[in-house]
Amino acid sequence: GHAPKVALLGSIEAQLLEADLVSIAGASDEWWRKSSEKNNFWMTKSMLEHFGIPSTNEKNKFLGDIFKRLLHKRNVLVTLSTLAGGMRRQRYEYLNEVSENLQSATWLRSLIANLRKSYKSEAIKFDPPNPELHLRPLRFWASDLDLLNRNPYAFYAHKILKLTEINYLNKIKNVRGNYMHQVLEQFVKNAKDKRSVDELRFWAKKVLQNSWLTASDLGIWFFQLDEVFSFIVRHMEKKSCYAEVCGECSIKISDDCEATICSRADRIDVGENISIIDYKTGGLPTKNEVESGEKMQLPIEAIIAAQDGFGLKKTEVESLCFWKLGASKDENKISYGGEIKKVFSGKDEVCQLSEKILEFLKNLIYRYNVMGEAYDINVHSKYDEPYAHLARVKEWIK
Repeated sequence: GHAPKVALLGSIEAQLLEADLVSIAGASDEWWRKSSEKNNFWMTKSMLEHFGIPSTNEKNKFLGDIFKRLLHKRNVLVTLSTLAGGMRRQRYEYLNEVSENLQSATWLRSLIANLRKSYKSEAIKFDPPNPELHLRPLRFWASDLDLLNRNPYAFYAHKILKLTEINYLNKIKNVRGNYMHQVLEQFVKNAKDKRSVDELRFWAKKVLQNSWLTASDLGIWFFQLDEVFSFIVRHMEKKSCYAEVCGECSIKISDDCEATICSRADRIDVGENISIIDYKTGGLPTKNEVESGEKMQLPIEAIIAAQDGFGLKKTEVESLCFWKLGASKDENKISYGGEIKKVFSGKDEVCQLSEKILEFLKNLIYRYNVMGEAYDINVHSKYDEPYAHLARVKEWIK
């Protein structure tokens, strides 16, 4: 149900039905076109007439007429292998005979197309959805703001129409990420010894059982878990650790508008200052993507933490880190446990980033919740992204 509709039809059905594209694949007259009756040594001409079997010439004419009709379809692709069984094929002889028909068909198509252009009214332009301001949400999760920035139409479908995404392939793809988040949440919250690999293995096994997963669901990545666990406990610092912490804060957009931004931090380590960690089992965002506002989760969490939105009684953020869990390659060396990437380090650097992203967020929310900008579609977004199929991208392109 998700593949393009391709129908394999016989020559008669292909004449009767319309299609966006007719493909005559591997066209060859060697199997049907005969030069004379002499090639048929099974029955004489009189025998064929007696039993009512069409002669070779009649077959040739019949099949040739079919071929001509197919060539006059709206969009036709004719293919012919240049080699067959290692032998070079001769040019498709029948095309020579119908070349005039092909030329006339091409000329006729171009004439009709020009006539349509001259009489065609202006193409319909689809206006992007533009709901009233009171219908637009003022409470945003970090993922919502990423979506609003990346593809406003998808934000509209998700947050305003409240459509549920149906994408089972996407859920399967995120199995290992969801699994590791659950394991580390239970481990950080409940482990007595956070430097013990055995205790981490215990919680990993428990989560695996409770979530009805099996080793096969995690694929070959399952065999990297020992390396991943060793990497995690090796980098557990003697600080207060908090897992899956929810926080929020308010930001003033204009005199009459105030918005709430929320996030759920994978992990926050608290010592003299705050370190915010985001776990990744796939590719890591680049520093430019974070700084430009394309990947805003860590900066948003820094903004919330600076206003004590996580309730940690500390407000100075010292570092923003990605933890890549699984195989990674650095300077031609492969590590199967993981790597730590500090995208921003130092209180001053994190503070500058937070101020920049906060200004970016205010402008973004102002456009949609104060100025009333329509939720346009990003025509460059991938078709398999959430809600993209609803946007009818081809119709939106001007």
